[in-house]
Amino acid sequence: MGAPPVGFFESRKGRAGSREASSEKHSKAEVESESLEPKSLPSCDTLTPMRVLGIDCGTEYTGFGVVEIAPTGRLACLNCGAIKLSPREPLPLRLSRIYTRLEELIRDHHPDQVAIEEVFYALNVKSALKLGQVRGVAMLAAAAAGLEVAEYAPLSIKSAVVGYGKAEKHQVQHMVMLLLDLAEPPEPSDASDALAIAICHLHTTATLQRQAPSRSGSKAVIRSH
Repeated sequence: MGAPPVGFFESRKGRAGSREASSEKHSKAEVESESLEPKSLPSCDTLTPMRVLGIDCGTEYTGFGVVEIAPTGRLACLNCGAIKLSPREPLPLRLSRIYTRLEELIRDHHPDQVAIEEVFYALNVKSALKLGQVRGVAMLAAAAAGLEVAEYAPLSIKSAVVGYGKAEKHQVQHMVMLLLDLAEPPEPSDASDALAIAICHLHTTATLQRQAPSRSGSKAVIRSH
């Protein structure tokens, strides 16, 4: 709350009280203006351009999405889709197809890093084991190309893209479309999920880059004392 009107003090304390109230009012106004001053953040121009391959692992459809962030912070989709697999084929053959296609994507788009979703612990143990094998193949394709792999929980991915950890699939698709300035939501949903994973990693990396200068500045101030 601001200081009471000057006239209120004049009626009780006279001119001396008026000067004190006026001084207090100006002092509080200065403090309030300082608190409303925006925190200084590094310019978006300090962001390092990065290209990420997001992979949404699945035994029937494995989604992929290549997203790039510019120094300005603008996101762009370079490619997305899904590797369709036949459940009639033996699992080793399906895994081989996934590896070959991911290898092609890495060779064609030269991503800086790969991001995948952590294993979702469902009640179906058999499905979880198969999904783990697909994740292993995706990680192997990245490691063979010398790329680091980042893993994110489903809640973290939805929170980064939608702002709500329990968002529905259609909400994720809609936000991916808006963030990447696409004409329509990516199809199939596996491709949209893969793009969301890539966006989550890019947002996380960009946040760390923005925070790094302020952290180093704080350390410099402490050392100077």
